[in-house]
Amino acid sequence: FQAEDGIRDVERSRGLGDVYKRQVFIEVIDPDQDEDQYRRERIDGFWDGGQNVPFGPVATEEFACGNEPYDLPRCVNQLLGTVNIFNDNPTTSLPHDATTLTINNVTGVKTEHAGWAKVYVLNPRSGHWAAVDLLETGMATGDFVSVICIDLTSIYSECVPTLGVLPGDTIIAVYQDPSNHSDSAWISIKVGIGGGATPPSQQSTTMFVDADGNEVQNYTDADLVYVKVTDPSHAGAQLLASAVEIGGVSYDLTPIAGATDEFITDGLDLGLTAGDEITATYTDPTDPSDTSSDTITIIASELSVTRFYAGPSPFSDTTTFGYVGSGIASVMSVEVRDASGHVVWSQELANVTGIVWDGTDESGNSLANGGYMYFITATDGTNTFSGSGWVFIDR
Repeated sequence: FQAEDGIRDVERSRGLGDVYKRQVFIEVIDPDQDEDQYRRERIDGFWDGGQNVPFGPVATEEFACGNEPYDLPRCVNQLLGTVNIFNDNPTTSLPHDATTLTINNVTGVKTEHAGWAKVYVLNPRSGHWAAVDLLETGMATGDFVSVICIDLTSIYSECVPTLGVLPGDTIIAVYQDPSNHSDSAWISIKVGIGGGATPPSQQSTTMFVDADGNEVQNYTDADLVYVKVTDPSHAGAQLLASAVEIGGVSYDLTPIAGATDEFITDGLDLGLTAGDEITATYTDPTDPSDTSSDTITIIASELSVTRFYAGPSPFSDTTTFGYVGSGIASVMSVEVRDASGHVVWSQELANVTGIVWDGTDESGNSLANGGYMYFITATDGTNTFSGSGWVFIDR
């Protein structure tokens, strides 16, 4: 973050790996706030007096362990929040007390809920927020860290102040220099179910898969299309509506059974044509900057072989046995024989268009230079094609 006075204010949220076990801390680096070279300085989380109206939340409701509704009227901005989870607002921050403050034509903000934060962490969805005092890490460092932890959600049976997060929420942290009001910085981070000592990546990935969620390299023109998205920031979500786009049409994603952050489309009948390419693009519904995509080629469902080949030939390292035509072989087999007709190597593979040979025999021993006959059979279960030819080793 680059502040208006040219001083770089940096905030880093730490430990957001698992919303059921983690808390949030912030760090601020502000060299020009280091006003006393001989002691560690402290920055209060609240303004003195009625400052910060355009930027800060206000506590119009007491924290009540999640019993308060999330659609309460918001002061100044609908995203700024109403519930200070620590209920520690100063009582003297006039003019924002019960005698003057009206919110959405409702007057009656409690005096003990007056006060505006200058350093705070906020969950805009729930309206929960907490002002954060900062303490310098050492004398003359200009590096400040929060002195308390803020729980994202509770894992305890008793009442615990929390930001009330759900998977997919975005929380923000805000800092404003108390001696230079134009010097401010903001940071945001998405919360997902994860674990470990460091936050998991929130970046999504997208791939074409089969009905079981396994990645595929091609579809045939008779296949249904499935798109799988992994997005840790939406772990636990039940629906990502219209989140995947293919050819200008949007499709929903639903969770994959047994996974926390993997989602899949229904089987899509797109009227595929052999030779086409299709691209699926995912856009995070709550973070448009997070996009990912995958592209795949469509091949013919019916196998058709014009001729077989081995290339390169001659070869020194490897050669590929393949065919000219269309479709994919559900079973393809190759047999290689020496000049006397003895089988020196063979292989059978499923769902391929080619088989690679490195010029060794069945035991892995390199064969002598010279010519070898190959015999190929390819089938899609209905149509079967066979062919033969010569391939030459020249090492």
